[in-house]
Amino acid sequence: MSKIIDAKKATFTKSDKILFDCNILMYMFYTYGGYSQSLIRCYTTLFNNAIQNNSTIFIPSIEVSEFINTYCRQEYYRYLRQEGKSPNIFDFKHDYKATQDYEDVINEIHSIVNNQILKIFHKLDDIFSEIDITSIYDKPNEFDYNDRYYLKLAEKEGIKIVTNDADFYSNLCDVEIITANKNLLCKNSV
Repeated sequence: MSKIIDAKKATFTKSDKILFDCNILMYMFYTYGGYSQSLIRCYTTLFNNAIQNNSTIFIPSIEVSEFINTYCRQEYYRYLRQEGKSPNIFDFKHDYKATQDYEDVINEIHSIVNNQILKIFHKLDDIFSEIDITSIYDKPNEFDYNDRYYLKLAEKEGIKIVTNDADFYSNLCDVEIITANKNLLCKNSV
């Protein structure tokens, strides 16, 4: 069963291995998200604590992909609002990807991933061939493949997960989850 830890009380040590979920990456690296400043401060403080204490921060390739896709989608919706366009008429793949704005976004993401994220985070091989994903499909009404896969990967590698996503609670895995999400904290606070 997941052990839920309040982000405001958490600290890291040199021996800690940590995965910051995609929503945390978006809080820290996507400036147009309109995210709560208190959430940004909370998770940035944790991130800085991990760096100052020489904790090992990991990122698997699936999370890089999730970050890039989420960032691009957010920029697409921002572009639609800015240009007064509708997603029904101005399609992401066929229309937005052909714009200079999209090219600029890709260049920005490239810089963030290569010059910021991968300068700090350690690439984590996801050992897919070694992970039993059978239970990932349990409880389909709570299903999110990436979240469940991160849990399985973290359990196998002894990694703590920092997230604000309430979907991360699991009685399927034994993983420490550090969060400021009140719904998660209600599950089994420490």
